[in-house]
Amino acid sequence: MKTIYRAQNVIDASIIRDLLAQEGIMAFVHGAELQGGVGELPAAGFVTVTVADEDVELARGIVEAFDTSNREADAKDENRWDPSDSLLDWKS
Repeated sequence: MKTIYRAQNVIDASIIRDLLAQEGIMAFVHGAELQGGVGELPAAGFVTVTVADEDVELARGIVEAFDTSNREADAKDENRWDPSDSLLDWKS
C-alpha cells in the first residue's frame, strides 16, 4: 500500500476515494478519526488516501486530473463572494 494523496480534510479524501472507485481502484482513507483532535494535532495533512502498489500510477493520474480541474474551476469562478464586500453585494 502506498499513500497517493494527503488531504486537507475527510471530505477531500472521500471524494478522491470515490473517484478512484469509479475507475475500479480500491482506495482507503486513513486518519479520518483524527479530525476530532484538531487543536491538539496539526490542522491538515493527517488524512491520507492509500492504494495498492500496482494501482499507484493510475491513481496518481486521477488525483492530478482532479487537482487540475479544481484549480481551473477556482480560477474561472469570478462570482465568488468577497467577505470584504457588503453582505448584499456580489462580484459579477
